[in-house]
Amino acid sequence: ADLAEPSKLLEDAIVATKAEEHRNALQLATDAGTKADQVLTDFATSRLSGLRSALPHLGDEEGTLKALINRADSALASRDFEGGFKAVDEGRTFVETRIRSQAEEIVGDLGIAIQMGLDSGVNIAALEPIHRELNGLLAGGRVGEIVAGRQKAVAALEKRLAEIEAALPPRPPAEAR
Repeated sequence: ADLAEPSKLLEDAIVATKAEEHRNALQLATDAGTKADQVLTDFATSRLSGLRSALPHLGDEEGTLKALINRADSALASRDFEGGFKAVDEGRTFVETRIRSQAEEIVGDLGIAIQMGLDSGVNIAALEPIHRELNGLLAGGRVGEIVAGRQKAVAALEKRLAEIEAALPPRPPAEAR
């Protein structure tokens, strides 16, 4: 949050106080507080907007994030900026952890599919570059790109899984098992 303007107003209030312009000093100090509140509220609101946009992607775990968002909203409404920012930070950490887990799962599932393809003799050449790319993104901490690009991996994975299933020997009828 850019608090340069409120800071300047506060400095002006100090100068006014030293010049014994108390009424002006009080007005400047009040303006500094009002402006600081607005800057912090706007900053927190933008962070909360980002958290809200993550809700649809969390599935069953969205309740935890909703609770953190509600806690932040309540804190900000009562001008408890410390509590609001703490809840926002907890929400951001929660989302980052879930995104990383999803990315690791995507890369892991693709790796398993590749191994299954190799084991069953299916040509998995199309999956290997995707897996290398996703592994690179994961190693580089760019997990959001993995989750965002999931469709590319899923489409390739589904195609290869169908080929793997076709290469497997037919299952015996249920009576024979």
